[in-house]
Amino acid sequence: GQIDEANETLSVDLFKGFSFTATTENEVAIKQKNKKISRKPIIKRKKKINKIEMKFTISIIAITSLPMKYSNRSFFISWKHHDVQKKNVVDPTKFALIGNTLPLPCKNRNIDFTVTNNNNNNNNDDNKKSNNNVFEFEYIFYQDTKNYQFEERLITFTLKEKLDLSDNSNEGKRDRIPLGSITVDTSQYAKHDSEETKIFSLILSDDYSDNVDNSFSLGPTLTIRIKCEWTLFNSKQILKPQLDNISKTQQSIAGELLHLNGKEYFLCP
Repeated sequence: GQIDEANETLSVDLFKGFSFTATTENEVAIKQKNKKISRKPIIKRKKKINKIEMKFTISIIAITSLPMKYSNRSFFISWKHHDVQKKNVVDPTKFALIGNTLPLPCKNRNIDFTVTNNNNNNNNDDNKKSNNNVFEFEYIFYQDTKNYQFEERLITFTLKEKLDLSDNSNEGKRDRIPLGSITVDTSQYAKHDSEETKIFSLILSDDYSDNVDNSFSLGPTLTIRIKCEWTLFNSKQILKPQLDNISKTQQSIAGELLHLNGKEYFLCP
């Protein structure tokens, strides 16, 4: 007889050439456990941080563009640091969180805080400090070496009117009325050996802006000068090779150069 090829069933050994060893469930579990243990641990690297001590000197220069209705009335500027922590201050015992200038009259829509009450026009440093319009503070900044950015360090400046409560027209009023304020981030000016004069538009206070004429709608401006000097970089002094009197011993100890704003500085213990 002939073979019916269409109906013929062929037996194929799919595992020919392979050998298998039976594995129990316990053995599988042990192998999985060992596989987890054999993974390499993840190493977290610490961020490299520069610790920089800085000295700021801020001079309050002037208020401009007040309405004419405020002529011959007295105003002052108050200032306040925000969220200051001890670790961010060089000497907490000498750090003033708040302060203010002395009250001065508005003349021709402007207030010049560099002139004393006795109209002395001598603009030397002693004269400026007599108005309490110059203040200093020392911060510690921590700089991430990846992006070289600093964290925010905020100061709010507020323009306030000083009312004479002996005047019957001011009866029942507060003796200090805020007109407007501006918050400045000092980290934006944290450059070594730098000095910048900036003009800021004040944001009007809600309870006072409705009582002023249209000339006040744009808001007065505050002019301040911000000076910054780095004093220590990772606990080392910052010295200028050309200008500072650096001994040969200091030069040999230094061994490091710091490049800031296109200039070279020695780092000395």
